[in-house]
Order: sequence, then C-alpha cells, then structure tokens
Amino acid sequence: MEERAQLSGQCEQQNSSAHVFVLQSIPVASARQVWVDSSREGSMSAGQMSIMPAGLPMLWEWQGPVQALHVSVNPRVADLLAADRLGRSYVEVPALCLFDDRFVRHLLELLRMEAVAGAEPLRSQHLIQRLLLRVGIGSRRTMKPPTGALRPDGVRAVTDWIEENLADPISVIDLAALAGVEASWFTRLFSRAVGCSPYRYVLERRVLRAQIALRSGMSVAATASLCGFADQAHLSRHFRRQVGATPAAWARISRN
Repeated sequence: MEERAQLSGQCEQQNSSAHVFVLQSIPVASARQVWVDSSREGSMSAGQMSIMPAGLPMLWEWQGPVQALHVSVNPRVADLLAADRLGRSYVEVPALCLFDDRFVRHLLELLRMEAVAGAEPLRSQHLIQRLLLRVGIGSRRTMKPPTGALRPDGVRAVTDWIEENLADPISVIDLAALAGVEASWFTRLFSRAVGCSPYRYVLERRVLRAQIALRSGMSVAATASLCGFADQAHLSRHFRRQVGATPAAWARISRN
C-alpha cells in the first residue's frame, strides 16, 4: 500500500503481479485510461476509484497533479480469502475505471488508516476479504465447503497460541497452519467451533488482556503495546466499543 503523488504524465502497466485498487485523493481535470480494447476519458473527482486486475495491460495518462492511494493485493492471497467466504477456488476481480462506491471507498480508507496505525495482518486481511466480497464477480470452480469441524486439539492449539502471542501480529495463514487445515476454510471452521471469527476472537482476547493490565496499574500506552494494539488510540477505539468506556475511565472505576 502506498500514497502516490505525481505531476502530468503517464503510467503503463504491462503484466502486474497484483490486483491494484486505486482511490483518488484529489480531483484531476483530464485523464485517460486504456485497457485491452476499451478506453475512458474525462475528469477524475476526489473519492473516485479504479481497479486494475493482475495481468491486465493498462495505460494511464493525465494532465495536472494527481494524488492517489494504491492498494495492492496478491492474487493468491485474494483467492484464499475469497474462498473462505464465497466457497470458490478463484475470485475474478473486474477492471473498473473511475467508479463510485461508498462501501469500497470506506474500506480503502480504513486500510489506509490501519496502515498508518501499523495494522496487523489479521485486521488487514479482514478488510481485504470484505473488499473482495464487494467487487468479486465470478469464479472458476465452486469448492465444496467442509462439512466437519476443527478438532478440539486444533482449536486448543490455536487459542493457546493466540494467548501467548497477543502482543504480536497474527495472520489467518499462521492460525490455519496451527489448526492443520487449509487457510481458505479456516475462518469458517473456526467461527463454527468458537462462535465468532478469528479477527473478533483475537480482538476480544486483547481487550480482556488490556482490562487485566489496566486493573494492575499499567499505563494505557504500555497496555496498548502489551496487548498488540498499534497505539493508545487503537486500543481506546476497540476497548470503548467492547467495554463501553475508555481505558483510562475504566481503569479509574475498576480500582475504586
């Protein structure tokens, strides 16, 4: 993920290895996008988006300064994340030029915020999965969803490892390996066994760990670091959402 700013010019993509989602940050008076046998010309408004699928040749030309957020998604990761929710071995990402979608824009802005805050892989993967569910338009093959469940020892291995590593980045791929299942099905199987998604489970355990730390007298900043939050603001946002009070306010009440 990167924020790009350039003056008038052009950009050519021949065989990109990633799907690229572009969110315009400032308006551009004149621009042209060409791909395969199609093209589009016109002005670009702040907040408009484009999608450039991996492997699709594309040419951009524009007049005047341009600034945009570029979010790149590895196709293999995209397939794994989409399979977990769509039951498909492949999700087709469409080529779209200068479109408006409030939900897609919101997800891209959240990804930007999480990147600035130092988001962990589990949170970014959760947002990218929602993004793919919104824009994905097809599949090569429908996969048969698993009918079983995670073995109890697999669930225990995952939850024990989470407890021991709450301060560190946690990814779906790592958790799936611990459980001994395909990453593409892990979220569904874990949710079936535990009652919530891996992302939600980790978040709840981190907030619970934060409550214990705050009750012991630890500062909010130190608690955020101990529990795997990017900073105090990151902790406060999720703590308040789950507990109903800020960490500082909750700590004062709990000590009385």
